[in-house]
Amino acid sequence: MFTTVDLRKLQDRIDEITNKTEVIESEEIAELEAPVEEQAVDEAPEEVTNTGREEDEATRAGRLDRDNVKIDDVKPAIEKLLASYEEDADEWHDRYNNLEKGLRQKGLTDPNAIQMKIYDMDDDIVSYVNIDDLEDKIDAINRLMKQGDADGNDIVQTAEFGVGDTVPREELMRDIKYAIKQDHPDIYSKLFMYDVGESVAETEKDSKQTEEDKVGQHLIDEILYLSGLK
Repeated sequence: MFTTVDLRKLQDRIDEITNKTEVIESEEIAELEAPVEEQAVDEAPEEVTNTGREEDEATRAGRLDRDNVKIDDVKPAIEKLLASYEEDADEWHDRYNNLEKGLRQKGLTDPNAIQMKIYDMDDDIVSYVNIDDLEDKIDAINRLMKQGDADGNDIVQTAEFGVGDTVPREELMRDIKYAIKQDHPDIYSKLFMYDVGESVAETEKDSKQTEEDKVGQHLIDEILYLSGLK
């Protein structure tokens, strides 16, 4: 049995909710455009932990102390990461050499033809690990480790710009941050302002998306209610 719906009443309600959404957006824009008023800062502000509330930029920046962090302070974590990269590279080369050997035994001798044949095999290791990117990350860490007097600025510089291509550069940044945070959490905040995978842009995006989701769900609930389905 179907429920009769007053379409005009339903449309009026949808328009009302839509107008509320526009008001919310207008208020957000006005808030952004409004002049910023200077506020007094308490001498001992409340410590904000990373439990969902965004920390103040000045608080994060105030913990940075890259000049006084030396490579030896995080050397165990960096060496562990390097060993992991080198192990993956060795595994890739061993697998590639075995595949190449098998193809040569079948009579294939041209190196380019062998390479194309191997890459077309959809191998679990060779086809899914970019060896060039991996070796670029190994080279970046080796350059850092060879700097006997490297400090926190050199560590961050390597994490941010040690590799040229975008994807491996982002992977290197993530891996270095994770390695240091895991093994040297007391030093992590002296080097990096944000947590692994965290940024201001993502925080603002998540907040805005949450508000939009609430408005959208409210609209759906109203439609279901008016149509007798809820």
